[in-house]
Amino acid sequence: MAQPFTTANNFIMSEFNRPQGPPPGAVPPPAYAPDAEGSSTSTAQYQRPAVPPPGHPTSNPFTPASAEQEKQALKEKYKQEQSQPQLFDAPPQTSQYTDHDYETLLPSIIKSLNRLQNPELWLEYLKSTRKKSSFKKMFGGSKSSYTDQDFAQIASTLIPSRKTHNFYTSRDQLIRILRENNALAKLHQIKQNLQIPPAFPMDELAQLLFFDIVLFVDNSGSMANVKRQTEFKTLMLDIMKTISIKNEGFALRFMNKNDQLQQGVYQDTGISFDNIQSEDTVRAILNSPHVGYFGVTPLATKLYENVIKPFVLQRVPAKRLAKPVLVVVLTDGMPYGEQPPFTDKDGIAKIVKQTRQELVKGGYAPGSVLYQFAQVGDDRQAADYLNDLDDDKDIGDLIDVTNVFEKEKVQLNNDVADRVFYLKKLILGPIDELFDKADEQKK
Repeated sequence: MAQPFTTANNFIMSEFNRPQGPPPGAVPPPAYAPDAEGSSTSTAQYQRPAVPPPGHPTSNPFTPASAEQEKQALKEKYKQEQSQPQLFDAPPQTSQYTDHDYETLLPSIIKSLNRLQNPELWLEYLKSTRKKSSFKKMFGGSKSSYTDQDFAQIASTLIPSRKTHNFYTSRDQLIRILRENNALAKLHQIKQNLQIPPAFPMDELAQLLFFDIVLFVDNSGSMANVKRQTEFKTLMLDIMKTISIKNEGFALRFMNKNDQLQQGVYQDTGISFDNIQSEDTVRAILNSPHVGYFGVTPLATKLYENVIKPFVLQRVPAKRLAKPVLVVVLTDGMPYGEQPPFTDKDGIAKIVKQTRQELVKGGYAPGSVLYQFAQVGDDRQAADYLNDLDDDKDIGDLIDVTNVFEKEKVQLNNDVADRVFYLKKLILGPIDELFDKADEQKK
């Protein structure tokens, strides 16, 4: 039986120089493993205090499961899978799925969208508030009392905000989007591509269908390091595998000389950076002679110029923000060489705050743009800088930080941070509260 969670990093670089897909009969190992040969990360360098991941009281049947409960369930399923033959059947055709089948994907989607579109409601939900005024605000009506069953509706009902623009307003709309993207069949295919046993749930990835995704890559000189290139390219491939659930893929922007890189790659290959849908396209871009790694790290300055301004701020005044935006940032170090009005120390925080302010001013919910920072390498100062953003009481709910696999294990109490949970957190951290809170310190 193939072992789905073991590999060596020396496989990764060779994978980038071969056609997509394994030879007949071969099973390509996944990218991340705690004992990966040649890993450039070291858990000994990372000393952030480890604490139990926060969860909600188990006595409340309507509160989400904690990250620890999620991981434990995954481990139990893996034990069961090890004693059974590993069968990866061909995914069913789209026509075999009914609306009832797609209903199974809705719970995590609805919770995350309620949290994003109706944050006041979400806070009431987490506090388990039973005040009559709270329920009137949530549901309307004039009932004299409300029960746990009424309260449970928040976990299964999409409740639009009455104050801000709503991207999504009904379950029928959600199911239509799931069906148009052939979500169930694609989830099956993603599990095959990642060599994940059939019983492991990956349904949460369906949340990505309700976001526009922009990948912002730090291509400063320090990223040219061979070990960091290995980690960086591995991250890119894993992200591509998960985002493949979306018909439209994702947009890609580089930090330094982005316009020149885009133009050069397009002239040579015809590849656009605005609609990347396959691993082959990712490889073609990263292997292009036009893509280089040079210069300093003006992370905030270029994040604003290349991503926030064109994808968000220019669309807000005319109400042209069709979906909430997930910005995934791959970087290896501290910002350096920022240009006014941004500074190395607080440039990222300033962008997040100003963008939130403009969203609210334009009638959108403050969480309409979310940020995932995935660190490449093991620079201690950079890790502390990014984690401070994640822990910030003002903007931390809009940000999640994911370190390389070995560091995640340390942050998650040195427990078995299995690869399935890591992959979900890598892309869903700021969207789904379960993954956002998995490695944060208690506040």
